[in-house]
Amino acid sequence: MQLRVNGRRAKVIERTTSMFQKALFIKSEEGSAIVVAVMILMVVTIIGVSSTNTTTVELQIVRNDGIYKQNLYLAEAAAQEGIQRIWNLSRTDPFQLERQAPVWLNNIDDIDLTNPGTWDNDGAGGDDTAEVSSTDPDAVLAVTDTGIAEGGSLDISSETNAHQFAVFGIGNRNNGRVFIEIGYRERF
Repeated sequence: MQLRVNGRRAKVIERTTSMFQKALFIKSEEGSAIVVAVMILMVVTIIGVSSTNTTTVELQIVRNDGIYKQNLYLAEAAAQEGIQRIWNLSRTDPFQLERQAPVWLNNIDDIDLTNPGTWDNDGAGGDDTAEVSSTDPDAVLAVTDTGIAEGGSLDISSETNAHQFAVFGIGNRNNGRVFIEIGYRERF
């Protein structure tokens, strides 16, 4: 019945049909803003979680670096204390250095002090090869007398010989450990 009318009536029907389709399409988009908002929130959440994980890892790296530096300074202080002890003994009693009477002074044949696992500083049994530093209980020092330094006895004008020492220090704090070795020469 509507098709009988000239093309004009058919166009009106087409227009109302397309308007009706547009109205249905608009009505079906009512929840799309929520979907877009949820997707944006998911992306922001993922970025936030990954940022938190990255920050946690970075904080752990900084903590480990701090522990390493603290132990390095402890080990270096222990080794410097060992050098100071050698210097003091060479000025007050150089024969004690030759007799190797102090606990912390070892003969090169006694023990391999380059392996911290072989150190003994418990104060029991009389077999100690190292000593706890007087500056910090987490620092341990040991010294090995390697004998007269090469070329140390060639100085004719000197009445003494240059002795060579290997001075060791360990810093052991906060589940970290640093081992340091310093070479030292002293004439006595």
